[in-house]
Amino acid sequence: MRIAFVLLWIIITVSFAGALLPTEKQPLVYSSVWFFCLLGLFALNLLVCTVDRILFNRKKVASILTHASVLIILSGALVSALFGFRGSIELSEGQRADSFMTDRGVRALPFFITLEDFSLEWYETAQKGYPVRVRVEDRGFSGQYRAQPGVEYPLGETGYSFTVVDYLPHFVFDRENRAVSRSGQPLNPALLVRIKGPALSEERWIFANHPDIEMGDDLNIRFRFDLQPQIKEYRSRVRVDDPGRRISFSRDIKVNAPLEYRGYSVYQSRYDSEQLSWTGLDVVYDPGVKIVFLGFILMNSGIIGILYPKLRPRGPGKNSNI
Repeated sequence: MRIAFVLLWIIITVSFAGALLPTEKQPLVYSSVWFFCLLGLFALNLLVCTVDRILFNRKKVASILTHASVLIILSGALVSALFGFRGSIELSEGQRADSFMTDRGVRALPFFITLEDFSLEWYETAQKGYPVRVRVEDRGFSGQYRAQPGVEYPLGETGYSFTVVDYLPHFVFDRENRAVSRSGQPLNPALLVRIKGPALSEERWIFANHPDIEMGDDLNIRFRFDLQPQIKEYRSRVRVDDPGRRISFSRDIKVNAPLEYRGYSVYQSRYDSEQLSWTGLDVVYDPGVKIVFLGFILMNSGIIGILYPKLRPRGPGKNSNI
């Protein structure tokens, strides 16, 4: 037991020190031969203790189970370290891959994965109104508004007012020089505002990404469109083809909903807001994770078995700790 405690404290200290290192240097600790030797010595010590309890304390099943669970967890971690790997795939729509890049080089997949579609979902822009700032130069007036479409907003005592007439998430001019939205993605958000003033009335486009562009005649009144679109979710629609098993299916991969197939987990990890037909996926193969989960289940069962007799209410006339 003394050896077990000494080894445990050494492992805890080394693990804590390794966690303080930069991410790229952590494998120098956690993947090193000497760290595996420490874990191996600790596992050997636990094995000896477990065998000793089995031979001489057969009634202490819960304690034996707890010791064995730690051995199973260490075994799972060893399997993950030796046979598991992590990497990434970069795909454009229509592109297919049968391998992925890891820090140890290119690894083959036992199936093909094709990106059918990538899409972004944004939070509804007009839910709480459009954020607009207005300044009337000759009156020194400035104000901030959460403007709702169709509502007229008077600008104090300046004689000006404005109304949001239209919103285009991806503003462009078509061939006939008409303002249209190229897509539903807010890549170039623009508001059309109707301005009523002392001298004239006009309509003007204002842009979130280009605040210096104001397409209007009355420069006494200035606008800023402070929209910062927020992404709600991004999703990759992929097709998996496994010729060896004659299996083909399509699946959506989201941030918290990975693709699980043949022991591989494929996660949605990144995208390019300038190139929405591209996606970055993380690929993880970890055969030891199920062994580790089994170890945790056995550990909890053993701890419950140890504590239950002590917490169980005693009969009448007997002392109770509760």
